[in-house]
Amino acid sequence: MTRPKRETEKVEDLVWKDLAPYIILALLEKEPMHGYGVKKKILELSHAKMGSTTIYAIIYSLMKLGLVEGVWQDRRKVYKLTDKGKYVLDISRKAISQTITA
Repeated sequence: MTRPKRETEKVEDLVWKDLAPYIILALLEKEPMHGYGVKKKILELSHAKMGSTTIYAIIYSLMKLGLVEGVWQDRRKVYKLTDKGKYVLDISRKAISQTITA
């Protein structure tokens, strides 16, 4: 049975939003970037409709946890993964991998 496109898009958006903190950590592991760059990359990868407010709220939460840090460059704040963020990302990857292969 094929789901209607609209319903499928809603499910995909929900999955991407739930995984957004881990996705943001993974993106920042590859390269530091500003918030708009994170939003743009998520849109390229998923077509998920995630607003700037949501992206920045997640980044702020990750910063409070010490997983991400922001550094001003020119007039933009560029975010990068901390050592703690890398550790959490590695643990998350292992947990997901073990769960999927179980």
